[in-house]
Amino acid sequence: MIIGIYILLPILHPISEKLLADPKLAIYFFTLWFLVNSLTVYFPFDFIRLIVLNDFMSWSGYFMLGHYLVYEKHIPSKISNKILLIVFLVASSCTFALTIYLNTNFNPLIETAYIYFSPNVMIATIAVFLLLKQMTLSHFYVKTVSYLSPLVFPVYFMHLLVIAILSSGILGFSLDQFFIHPFIGILLLCLVTFIVSFILAAIVTKLPFMSKIIG
Repeated sequence: MIIGIYILLPILHPISEKLLADPKLAIYFFTLWFLVNSLTVYFPFDFIRLIVLNDFMSWSGYFMLGHYLVYEKHIPSKISNKILLIVFLVASSCTFALTIYLNTNFNPLIETAYIYFSPNVMIATIAVFLLLKQMTLSHFYVKTVSYLSPLVFPVYFMHLLVIAILSSGILGFSLDQFFIHPFIGILLLCLVTFIVSFILAAIVTKLPFMSKIIG
């Protein structure tokens, strides 16, 4: 999906700029994007299948939404951080509650509540995005973020491979979500994957030509 978005960048960029220039078009586009991708997670509508741009409007919509939230000047620049935090916590709590509810009497696991386009995940994503956008960082953290930012895409690019290797057992041990206990396993897998991916990304992006390929 991420590769597809980068392939579409020459198309997405002028569309994103047009959305910034025309608030009514932006409202129309993002409302349609939400209805097509998010509302249908819990309430599937057959007529949505008739929208042939469904796939085009999925992941690219997230991409353009991020661009819009960063550069749109009409969005209040100072929504209370407390409100954003509450929205994030409520939406995240809904994700946990819905996951428990949907899986009470079902096996295998139903992942509907925490897929990327579920309304609760989408709302939580927007809230935390705006929250991070409005944070004021000290000089130390600015330098840290400036260093880590170019590594984000390489980390995303390789984290699935790191997870596959860690959980496969080829290293002489297997680290997956069921290690010791799911609570411990998931946290440990996330932490190790994060650290290993960042180290690999930092090394790989220093190699000739590799930074142009994945970073």
